[in-house]
Amino acid sequence: MFIDRHDRKQSVKVEVPIVPVTITGIYRMYEQQDGKIKDDSDVKRSIEEAIHPESYHAKSSNEIAEGVQEIIEKRLQ
Repeated sequence: MFIDRHDRKQSVKVEVPIVPVTITGIYRMYEQQDGKIKDDSDVKRSIEEAIHPESYHAKSSNEIAEGVQEIIEKRLQ
């Protein structure tokens, strides 16, 4: 999972909503195709509900990241 530390800190600093996004199946796009994208790949994305500044204002950036990670991990199960 990738949560860019700089992006996370910037989001908190300017108090914008954080939107967790999960993308699965990307690795299958390149399987057995010598790095070429398969047309029949089953890539799925899920855009979760935004986390608004009011709900994360008092949290540290690490606590926010852990919360986002939990949301994404639930989607992956």
